[in-house]
Amino acid sequence: MPNKSRLRSPMFVRQAIRLFLVMMLVIVGRGLIASAKKAPSKGISKTESKDANVPSFRNDVMPELIRNCATATGCHGNGATESVDLDLRMNVAYSQLVEAQSVVRKGSMRVKRGDPKASFLLNKIEGNLNPGEGKRMPLDDQTGMPMIPSPLSADYIDKVLKPWILAGAPDN
Repeated sequence: MPNKSRLRSPMFVRQAIRLFLVMMLVIVGRGLIASAKKAPSKGISKTESKDANVPSFRNDVMPELIRNCATATGCHGNGATESVDLDLRMNVAYSQLVEAQSVVRKGSMRVKRGDPKASFLLNKIEGNLNPGEGKRMPLDDQTGMPMIPSPLSADYIDKVLKPWILAGAPDN
């Protein structure tokens, strides 16, 4: 049986605290590793929202819109022409899209929270347009014509854009 005075010594207390801290680090580390293994490595990122299936605006929605809609001259970014009213650069895109009135389709929202079918953004991407509503997006910056095939894949539309809108288009 250990000596009681030894158990109260400062050196023993320090060693016990160190052992406790090491054990806590191991436990927390295992939890973090297990969480990382459950996270997806490709496709839709999980968000901080309560519903882990909601795509992230910043990580899932925006990279494709920036790559295909905001980088070419004359499009929805730095070199926009006077006829382009929508800015899809990261710092303003959310406020320009979500619950923002469409200029082209009167009475319609660019992105209507919870309602992909009523979101003009999807109509533009999928080509569901009425006369006078412009062209299907994205456009080829060289020809000004819709890109065929569209660089925005059906998977992106069906697994990222529509679920994000259906979930209320969170700013996540």
